[in-house]
Amino acid sequence: MPVAHNWRECLQDPTLSPPAPWVSFPELDPQGLGSLQGDFEHYWHYCWWPFWLRLGKARQQAYLLRHNAPRGWAEYLAHIDNQPPSPGLAPLPEHWRGDSPVTHRQLLRWVLPIVVHLFAVVAYVALNGTLVSWYKQYAGGLTSRGVAVGIAMYMVFWFFVGMNLLIALLPRVWGKVQATVFMAAIIGFYLWPEHPLRALFYSTLSASVTLVAIGANAQLHRHFLNLIFKGSK
Repeated sequence: MPVAHNWRECLQDPTLSPPAPWVSFPELDPQGLGSLQGDFEHYWHYCWWPFWLRLGKARQQAYLLRHNAPRGWAEYLAHIDNQPPSPGLAPLPEHWRGDSPVTHRQLLRWVLPIVVHLFAVVAYVALNGTLVSWYKQYAGGLTSRGVAVGIAMYMVFWFFVGMNLLIALLPRVWGKVQATVFMAAIIGFYLWPEHPLRALFYSTLSASVTLVAIGANAQLHRHFLNLIFKGSK
């Protein structure tokens, strides 16, 4: 199972293993931990603790050795493994379990990004109409050279829609950004020979709208996770 670069990635992609607590929170002293709070509480409930329990005793020991666990963390994990469940180490709530029919994680993983990127498509259409009208009013229009580009614009639009659907379903933010750059490059390359001004305009517009959608999805995802987490207490 691949390891996430950042523990928050595990909230979006359950196939990733969370980084160890001494990696994610190097400033924390396990011997001084009291009640779990803030980001560490979120990380512990939804990333580390479910992963740690799935390993089993033998694999837990191998994990500690392989990842050079500090002595304090090794002792702390051994200690809590021998304790009865406490409020700070409660099992995942029912609505978050993977065997639930539709979990909140699934909704956040699949539905939320699709909705956000559908809004990106709407924003693309609205901005395209507004900016093109403004440009025609003040500069004479993008088609002042008399070149018919209706089919080209139709293909660019549906390519943008298809790429946004793909980007919405990608699990990692970095992968989404790479796909956005690829999309903008293809649009620019397609339009540049005959329509250089349109190539610049539509590659910039498509990339800008998509990047805003990626950022908005990340913020909304974090916001709803916090609401779910608070509601599960």
